[in-house]
Amino acid sequence: MKTITIKCPHCGKERVLGWNNAKANIKCPHCNLKMKRDAKTEKHIKLCGLIGGLVITFVISLIVAIILQNQDPKYTMIGLILVALASNYLATFVAEFISFNVRPFTYEVVEKEDRKSQKKDK
Repeated sequence: MKTITIKCPHCGKERVLGWNNAKANIKCPHCNLKMKRDAKTEKHIKLCGLIGGLVITFVISLIVAIILQNQDPKYTMIGLILVALASNYLATFVAEFISFNVRPFTYEVVEKEDRKSQKKDK
């Protein structure tokens, strides 16, 4: 399994991430610094999701239409609607998997306003 190494900009310690735990928001296990995927990574994931979603929807819709071609049209429509709903979930999963393997995720520090507001609350 492919992994990436993220170096914390605060404490300098490294963290190894696989695609299954490279979430949108991560936290350094050493200093608890919050990091999020940068805008370029998010854009790449959305592009992969759009392309992957279209391909998944087309292929599964074609299979459902072939299987249900001799059935009542309402059953075919119900099948195609279910395909559209399922492909949305699959597209998100596939987008992150493909994007991670093509171009590893990069992260940036979450704005420090959160820390300042926490200090003010104390």
